[in-house]
Amino acid sequence: MAYKQLTDEQVARLDSQSPMTFDEFRDTASWCEDLGTRLNDACWENEPKAKGNVYLDCLYIEAVQDHWPENVRALGKWNLHIEREDWTSDDLESLERRLYDWALAEGYCEAP
Repeated sequence: MAYKQLTDEQVARLDSQSPMTFDEFRDTASWCEDLGTRLNDACWENEPKAKGNVYLDCLYIEAVQDHWPENVRALGKWNLHIEREDWTSDDLESLERRLYDWALAEGYCEAP
């Protein structure tokens, strides 16, 4: 994934506040049995319920399930989709770090 360059405005905002730490971000995680309903997202309509961890009540890492293609299941238990990129891995923390870095750059992790 190509990381976006922070704008001057984003840098100024980060300099003026202490953004949420990675550990604080991880503490927002909660397991969800139905991501489509919780996130009010129709992308899972007519498919088995998507399950996974929700962060900040709006970002998620999806659990790979039995109905997924075998080649994806072989890569790991967790899937992260950001913009047009996908990562599948057994290493949940590495996916959480990737999601945190993106969320930080996009302004989701501002100081409480």
